[in-house]
Amino acid sequence: MSDHDDVMNEEELLPAAVPAAWQRALWAGMGSFLAILLLQGLGRELQHPLLLAPFGASCVLLFLAPQSDFARPRNVLLSYGIATLVGFVALWLFADQWWTVAVAVGVTIGFMCLTHTVHPPAGAHPIVIVLGAPAVKVLLPTLAAGLSLLLLSAWVFHRLPGRA
Repeated sequence: MSDHDDVMNEEELLPAAVPAAWQRALWAGMGSFLAILLLQGLGRELQHPLLLAPFGASCVLLFLAPQSDFARPRNVLLSYGIATLVGFVALWLFADQWWTVAVAVGVTIGFMCLTHTVHPPAGAHPIVIVLGAPAVKVLLPTLAAGLSLLLLSAWVFHRLPGRA
């Protein structure tokens, strides 16, 4: 018995009549659906939001392109951390300026590049902060719990039997 016989890949789980592109789309869609469902459902039970708009874009990378550098947990966590810090600093320094959001996005992307922690969806996070002006005490637990559960769900999903 070869190593290949021990692990089925996604193409082997669905009928041969289903093209590989469709199989990939189904798996990515299913993983994303389950991750967002978990965040939304648990947030509802806890009566505390666990979902931020950029998380939808993070799902694209985590479930459709998990091998990408952009999907590395280090990149996900650090880029959202950078984006959060930059967003709040920009809001504090330039709150009433029409160009604050542009500064926040540009600086965030620059720092992600310099730190080699690029995760494109996090580039949208300063927009959420500057335009929404959320309370730090609300946003930080939402971000921490949401990202933790998102990364954990992606990790578990990609280790399910048949998800080689």
